[in-house]
Amino acid sequence: LLLSVISTTNHEKRSSYRKQQVDIVKAVNEHISTQFMKRITIDSLSEQFDIPTSTLKRCFKGVYGTTIHHYLKECRINAAKRLLQESDRSILEIANAVGYENGSKFTSAFKEATGITPSAYRKV
Repeated sequence: LLLSVISTTNHEKRSSYRKQQVDIVKAVNEHISTQFMKRITIDSLSEQFDIPTSTLKRCFKGVYGTTIHHYLKECRINAAKRLLQESDRSILEIANAVGYENGSKFTSAFKEATGITPSAYRKV
């Protein structure tokens, strides 16, 4: 009786992935976390790790709960936070060091992620 009244429409569908796909996604994660300062695109990751882009995006999100783009941005912002606190390099130098070619894009991404500008973060 209890099972007949439970709604199944609200349960999220869980995807399963092959071990090979999970291993590739873990390798992609490791690559991003060590190479975030370089220009990384989903297409280049797909080609480098020999996995279709749609599968890569779906599996990465399924395993890590976030998109590749968001994870890359998070790696860059976390590295920028460390550099802002541990060095006296200029904000533009830090932006370039963590993979941003444009200082204003870095500032807006940093503010979006942390709620404050890089210069304000450095003062905290």
